[in-house]
Amino acid sequence: MTEITGVNEGMSQRPVEYTMLIKKLKKQASTELSNIVEGMILYGSMVEGTIVGGESDCDIVFALKPASTPEETLSMIRQVQNTLKPYQMDPIFSTLLDVLIVPSAALPQEGSFGGLGAIRASLLARGETLMGTNPFEGLEVSNDAIQQNAREMALEYFQNLVNTVFDPSLADMSEEDVAFEQTFIAIDSILGCAQAFLFYKGETGFSRNDAPYLIESKYADILDYTVVREAQALRLGSSGDRKNLPLAGIEFCSQVIAAIGGTPLKLSAPKFDKPREFEESPGISEGFVEMEAMEAPKKTSEAKPRKKRKVALSRVKGIGKKTRDQLQAVGISSAQDLAEKDPKELAALANISETKAKKLIDAAREAIGE
Repeated sequence: MTEITGVNEGMSQRPVEYTMLIKKLKKQASTELSNIVEGMILYGSMVEGTIVGGESDCDIVFALKPASTPEETLSMIRQVQNTLKPYQMDPIFSTLLDVLIVPSAALPQEGSFGGLGAIRASLLARGETLMGTNPFEGLEVSNDAIQQNAREMALEYFQNLVNTVFDPSLADMSEEDVAFEQTFIAIDSILGCAQAFLFYKGETGFSRNDAPYLIESKYADILDYTVVREAQALRLGSSGDRKNLPLAGIEFCSQVIAAIGGTPLKLSAPKFDKPREFEESPGISEGFVEMEAMEAPKKTSEAKPRKKRKVALSRVKGIGKKTRDQLQAVGISSAQDLAEKDPKELAALANISETKAKKLIDAAREAIGE
């Protein structure tokens, strides 16, 4: 693979909050989890030397020891989650920590990467072992496997963005919330597809922050780097062109898919009146995706009784991408859904503490003006 150097020069030093987090969690896990965890592995920007303070995640995998029954595996997962709860409630550490718990059955087996994709497996193979052993150490990941994973990654981001932009349920939200939700997903999808493209091209040693500059300097003849640069600026708080970013993001992601040899796509229906499914097409149009029939969700007619507009989860104070995904996974898709929950019920559903559940519910009620 091509090694990128110089992009993050001067950024490889771990900021103090990351160092404190790793040191504290390592000590606690060694005391509480050594009997059930085969390995605790730090990977990603912390190890690759591409850390950007306040932006990068502290990526850690807990690889579990073999279990005799599914119930035992579940018990082990809950034990790790209990150890992590204080960090997830901490106002600083909760924004930095990104943990994946991998049961023994999902670890790499001969001829496979287990339950993980090739890209993550390759990063873990270079990871730093904080406790126990690294079951990914020495794992050989071929360029073909990484390229296939990159294609899958780009397709997933593309479909998520299209479904969000043309989701009819957004008609129940205010225009401000619709714009916020679509921009939020567009930024994530554009930067995610940019990363997928760079992985496909064999680039290593780069962070998400580097993507616009790498594409501009090396691949400007293939992709429109200005879209990536705009998405990154908005992610960092700039007041840029939010209105046109979602559709520009769809076009950019389709460019990526075409450039990395993904299956050409077309949208399965002439109008976006519901979330889209995709099907294979023998060719791809000049714009990479058939765009001409796209229509945004129709607004509720003024003549009919209007529903109370939903408020997006991303508008609730204290909810970032990770918490949003966690809540949606248990059927909570709006601030109203969240506000109706009981703290004990929410804590059990989302596997969080009651204290955090109450804070999220209070923030949701504030967001919808209750």
